[in-house]
Amino acid sequence: ILLGALNKFYKITPPLYDAWCDIIKRSLGASLVFIDYHHYPEARVHLTREAVMRGVDRNRLIFLPEGSHSYFMKVGAALDLFLDTGHPLSNGHTTVADMLYMEVPVLTYTGPAKPSRVASSLSIAAGCSLLVARSLSEYVSIAL
Repeated sequence: ILLGALNKFYKITPPLYDAWCDIIKRSLGASLVFIDYHHYPEARVHLTREAVMRGVDRNRLIFLPEGSHSYFMKVGAALDLFLDTGHPLSNGHTTVADMLYMEVPVLTYTGPAKPSRVASSLSIAAGCSLLVARSLSEYVSIAL
C-alpha cells in the first residue's frame, strides 16, 4: 500500500505527522511516499528521525527524487491514497487537483482559513466527499 505525501514539507505540522505515523503503524504493509524536494535538503533527515521517534520503521518511508511535472504525475498515479496536509493556513491545491485528475483518492480535512479548505472543495466537487474529514481523528479513522 503506497500512501503519498507529496505536498511541500512546510505544510506538515507535528499533529499531522503524528496522524500519518499512526496510520502507517496501523496499516500492515503500508509505506509513506515523499518527494525529496531540493529546496528542503534537511527535511529527509528530520522526517525520518521524527518517524522513528514515533515508532515507525524508517524502511516504511520512501523518498523519491524531485523531477518534472510528468514524473510527479507518474509518482502520483502509483499511489493507493494521497494524504493531503491539513495545515491550518493552507493544504494542497494544485497537488490535490493533479491527484484527483489522475483518479487517485485524496484524503483531506478542512481547516479554518479559506486556503485550507481548497482541497476539501476540490474533493467534494470530484465526488469524493467521504474522504473529507472534519478533524485529525476522523482523518485517521477514514484512512484506516
